[in-house]
Amino acid sequence: MIASVANAAEPTKTEIAVARGFFDQAVAAEHEGRWREAAENLEKAIAIKETAGLRYHLGFAKENQGLLVEAMIEYERAAGLVRSGVSTEDVERFLAPKLAEVRKRVPRLTVQIPPDVKDAELRIDGVPVKRELLGTPLPLNPGTHALVVFAPGRRPFHMQVSLGEGSAVSQAAELVPDSISQVGPVQVASTNAIDQTQTGVGRESNPARTWTLIGEGAIATTGLAIGFGYLIASRSAQDDLDEAHAHIDSAIGATCKMPTPEIQADCDTLATHFADPARKQDVATAGFVVAGVAAVAFATTWFVWKSGNRFALSATPVVGARERSLSLTWRY
Repeated sequence: MIASVANAAEPTKTEIAVARGFFDQAVAAEHEGRWREAAENLEKAIAIKETAGLRYHLGFAKENQGLLVEAMIEYERAAGLVRSGVSTEDVERFLAPKLAEVRKRVPRLTVQIPPDVKDAELRIDGVPVKRELLGTPLPLNPGTHALVVFAPGRRPFHMQVSLGEGSAVSQAAELVPDSISQVGPVQVASTNAIDQTQTGVGRESNPARTWTLIGEGAIATTGLAIGFGYLIASRSAQDDLDEAHAHIDSAIGATCKMPTPEIQADCDTLATHFADPARKQDVATAGFVVAGVAAVAFATTWFVWKSGNRFALSATPVVGARERSLSLTWRY
């Protein structure tokens, strides 16, 4: 019965032919340096029939993509197939030195957790790491990796670690006690809860001061918009006049006293719009003056008009499962 099950698991001749086609495509991609495509075809071939040779080629493709950890795993799988006698391919003489080389090139990172911290959670590049692996060297691919360590009652520890080939890096996680969490969770359910933590000098609002500030700010903004708008228009009008002068000067023997059809439109422009730049410059200046006056008024209202107990500030600590924040609310 065992033999029949094993025979049923063996791929058919048709499937073997398909796997061979995938392998041939992978070899062609390897020769042209298309390593990702080569790896994809090798994985398809392995899904049909796993051999040490296919695993070796897949490891080589992963290695050339800079995925040293994945390459090491594929070489180890190939070595396992050779040792178990499943594969009869003569790849062992290539496999042993390649596996030893890659093992030396793979960098390793050790994240140290303070001994007084319990139930710490490590994530590397967003992927959770089993707690049993904390404090042990972890094989990672060369490059920059994002570390995050969480622990109850501690602030999250964030760190970017750069690893070079063959490096061994030890990083201590600085898990600072979270002082907010020591006082227990604070629930923020309504506006009344915010009012209970007010730290300002009063709770009354001052709508007159508020609307005065809004009005002065709007006037200052409008003045700036008018100033810049007409300043641009003034320069554009001057450019039109300069262009008309240049066109007239280039016309040989022609003046606006006796204009030719070629320069008639330019002469009309000079006669009609000669004063436009100055007029628009005056409007721009007026806009800037209004904006300046409104800005001074805004500053005066803001700093001078206190009107007794009119300002209130609310500070509410918000504590979640992993995030801590301070909610500030102010009004006048």
